Amino acid sequence: MGTWDGWLWWIMFEKDEKKGRFARFRAILPIVLISAAAFQAAVFLGGAVRTWEPAIHDIFVRWRYYMLPDSEGRVHPDVAAVGIDASTQEKFGRFGAGAWLTKQPFVDQLTFLSEYVRPSVIAYDIIFEDPLGRASRKHRVTESEKRLGLVENQIATVKESSGVLIHPVVLSYMNRLSFEQGNSWLAHSLLRMRMPVVFAYYYRGGWMDPQVFTVKPWSEEDVLGDESGQGMRIPYLSDVRLPPADIHFAEGMGREQYGWAPNAKLCAQEFLDYTRQAFVNCPRDADGVVRRVPLVAGFRYHDPQSGREEYVFTPSLALLPFLLHIGIELPIKEGQVQVFLGSELVITPPEGAVRRVPIDELGRFTLNFDATFDDFKAVNLIDTAVPGRAPPEFKQARAAEIRSRLEGKVVLVGVTAAGQDSGPTPLSTKTPFMHVHLTAINNMLTGNYIMEVKAGEKKALYAILWIVVTLICCAERSARLGPTAIALTLAYSAAAFILIYGSIRIIPVIPPLFYITLCSFSVMTYRFFTEEKAKRKIRGMFSRMVSDKVLEYLEQNPGSFSLQGHRADVSVLFSDVGGFTSISEQLPPERLTKLLNKYFTAVTDCIMSNGGYLDKYVGDGVMAVWGAPFPDEGHAMKACRAALEQVRLLKEINPSLKEEFGMELSMRIGVNSGQAIAGNMGSYRKFQYTVMGDTVNLAARLEPANKDFNTSIIIGQETYRHVEKSLAGRLLARIIVKGKTEAVSIYELLGEKSEVAERDGGWLDLYDKAVRSFHERKWDESSEMLDGVLELKPNDGPAVFLKKQVEAMKNNPPPPGWQGEYTRAQKD
Repeated sequence: MGTWDGWLWWIMFEKDEKKGRFARFRAILPIVLISAAAFQAAVFLGGAVRTWEPAIHDIFVRWRYYMLPDSEGRVHPDVAAVGIDASTQEKFGRFGAGAWLTKQPFVDQLTFLSEYVRPSVIAYDIIFEDPLGRASRKHRVTESEKRLGLVENQIATVKESSGVLIHPVVLSYMNRLSFEQGNSWLAHSLLRMRMPVVFAYYYRGGWMDPQVFTVKPWSEEDVLGDESGQGMRIPYLSDVRLPPADIHFAEGMGREQYGWAPNAKLCAQEFLDYTRQAFVNCPRDADGVVRRVPLVAGFRYHDPQSGREEYVFTPSLALLPFLLHIGIELPIKEGQVQVFLGSELVITPPEGAVRRVPIDELGRFTLNFDATFDDFKAVNLIDTAVPGRAPPEFKQARAAEIRSRLEGKVVLVGVTAAGQDSGPTPLSTKTPFMHVHLTAINNMLTGNYIMEVKAGEKKALYAILWIVVTLICCAERSARLGPTAIALTLAYSAAAFILIYGSIRIIPVIPPLFYITLCSFSVMTYRFFTEEKAKRKIRGMFSRMVSDKVLEYLEQNPGSFSLQGHRADVSVLFSDVGGFTSISEQLPPERLTKLLNKYFTAVTDCIMSNGGYLDKYVGDGVMAVWGAPFPDEGHAMKACRAALEQVRLLKEINPSLKEEFGMELSMRIGVNSGQAIAGNMGSYRKFQYTVMGDTVNLAARLEPANKDFNTSIIIGQETYRHVEKSLAGRLLARIIVKGKTEAVSIYELLGEKSEVAERDGGWLDLYDKAVRSFHERKWDESSEMLDGVLELKPNDGPAVFLKKQVEAMKNNPPPPGWQGEYTRAQKD
């Protein structure tokens, strides 16, 4: 650099650089103010889109589920489920009708379990309410000789004359009779149970069940019962109440601020004496997803004897079975379950360590969804509802099957059939709500909890984030501030995911990401108008050398032109038009171009619709890639489906090609999978993103190999390994392509397994046996089988090729080390 040039450089850049540093130092206060304003704006925007926050956490939960090790370790061995699934309803009818009205399945189930299997606790995520209401208690059919007589007379009349209709009033008597008898049978079964049975109920009103209308409060009959002693509700809930002295409200919340439930929907009166009661309320979040479940909840009622308002806390269907399982009996003694709303449950069992379960100020427990419903040990209710008339040996055999799944465990029974009692959770948009209670029990048994950050922790997190981002904006140059902000955003997102992955904390994501983005963008904008003089001078010097667009791209993406490649797992597809030379000789250039354009349009659509990257057109051939430039675990399946779709689509358009051009096209396709080098290949003046390597070379060799076998699609052995569970194929040969010494297995891709199975007339299995015999040097046996294949499928290309190979081997046997391979001398 000359003297004048050196001075010019110092004047324009070094001097201004010093000024720029001083300017950045003087700009600290504005940046601090910008950062504070950006933080306030981010908090406001985060509140405006607050439903996004839990949705982001749900994504992390799903990622964690797929990344965690084998699912067996996620579920505690002491929790199991019995589901009323589709197969159960096929036998007993849709839940709520048919045999369910008489409680027969539950009677059979409880009888069988009490005699042959001994769960620790059995809890029903079902409310066995009396659909006839209090009227059924006042007008019981079994207590009225008149009503029973009417039923008996009507049945006798129908028996004598099938055309007689039963009077509607008598039909209602018969319906009530079915309920009464079914409830009585179930009550008798509950009486004989040797383990605790928990029935569900549902709180009405309060924060758990907000209503637009006023929920009717408990009646005096609910508290004291009627003249016959029926109708009592409150005493049974008081039996499972938590000691009042053990309830501690959160700071700033008193008894008056808690949203008490004024009523509840309990099970039928017949069952209250023989079961424990637990509530099943699962309030959803604002977006309709269940992420938390109350472990304790309170209701209030007016005591007519004392004239006071009473307040009672009771355990949920998740908590009560858990307490019974670890040895805490009812009534719960003072000090056994201490409730610190806004902090934790402190559970002190008779034996074992103290357990601490985190809860919020309303008693809700944040569920740690680390297992899907299918991960839990489960049986269908039909497997446990063994009829009493079944032979003892059948019952014993059935018990042996399910004892390992239910013996000594907390067993939850509920509806699991699709579309019934289900809804969205972080792991699924449609999951049985029983999964919510199973997850809560499992979390408490494993001690694997996850908590949302508390208010104080959240403030500390925001303060640290604000300090870090503000310091970065003050210290970092504008050219690097954008990438640094992106890195910080990724780092914070990764930290949020790691905290969820480790079941440590759920931290806010949306407001911090908004803040980082707003703050960095605002600071860069501020600097652009006030401090970026050096950058504008550089642009003025070099704008005459390159175009503005190129210069702008160079400034924003300095690393985008790297020619360095990387390894990627890919699938590569090569396709070619069969007999193209003769086609090109028959058509004039303009007609040939039009034909190829129609062909390429169809082929390109197939590739892109299946997520492929169209690498290049080579004459009448096409090269496509899956798995690069972006990774794709399903690259092999997508490539194969694209190949099948190309062949199918060509058959569909061939009639129109025949009509327009007087000829039909055929195509050959080769697909291979494996590692390849991917990147921008070429010179610094011109390059193209592509892939290369042995995987690509073999794919290119497989396409012309179709000529040998008279096939359309040949795939490599690695591709076949990826798709063999879903797609059908058959082994063609172990081939050694030109330039290679090792043999690879190649397969013909036939189509979807279900579709191929429908078309298969037995020739495919016979062909596979012929190939095995060929590899075992059983020439005559292989030849005979191939004759059978050709009889079932005349002119089958692979069979014709193999038969020629068999005859050649018979006349000229291969050497001792031969393993069925053959060498293909030509490349195309």
